[in-house]
Amino acid sequence: METNNLLTVIEKLKDNSHLGKHKHFFAADRKKWFDLFFGLSIMIINLCIAVIHLFFLGREMDYFVVYFISGISIFAVFLAGMELRYNFAKAFEAHRRIGNKYLVIARESEKYIADFKDGQISKNELSTSIIPELNKKYNEINVDAESFPTRKKDYRRALKIQKEKLGNNI
Repeated sequence: METNNLLTVIEKLKDNSHLGKHKHFFAADRKKWFDLFFGLSIMIINLCIAVIHLFFLGREMDYFVVYFISGISIFAVFLAGMELRYNFAKAFEAHRRIGNKYLVIARESEKYIADFKDGQISKNELSTSIIPELNKKYNEINVDAESFPTRKKDYRRALKIQKEKLGNNI
């Protein structure tokens, strides 16, 4: 394989890894926001319920107060169910972990490109061992990432950052 083609392959791998990193970091940020929103909402609702109960302690509650407490209790249960079902904290951690794995591939690719340009590694070494090993790692990360999909919006945001950093050379 020609030298320029080898560099193109490894640079494309680096760019795709950066794209994957950004995409999963954006997804992680969204999951973290959901985790905070649901967790804080549940705590605030439960605090309101406790304060209302304390305020009416020893007194008879109006039907409006009873219905209000019942309504926000049901809403709190709904929020807790959503948090339990989607486990936003776990998803946040998984997206960050996957994003960091992509970052490792990107950094290794950058290092190998520099080493090759400086004459530290040969064309043969690049084509027979380094690129196949990086591709193998990249594919393993992609398999791990299948369980934690990202949105199209995450991809578009990541692509926008990539274009800004590379001067629209994607």
